[in-house]
Amino acid sequence: MGFRYYMDVIPLKPELVKGSHGTLAANPEKAALCISEVKALRTVTSTLPMTGVKDLIVAHVLSNG
Repeated sequence: MGFRYYMDVIPLKPELVKGSHGTLAANPEKAALCISEVKALRTVTSTLPMTGVKDLIVAHVLSNG
């Protein structure tokens, strides 16, 4: 399906972005989950701050398993 007009649906001003961007889950059982096959980077009981996700992904990409 093609649209024949320009749709400017994502604002460039951050104060106009609404929703749950960056909101923590009220219930830890409904929070995001990271699953990995890399044993050296897995921890069963720890939580990861949102600012640590990029570093975790980079560590997985650079690991040898």
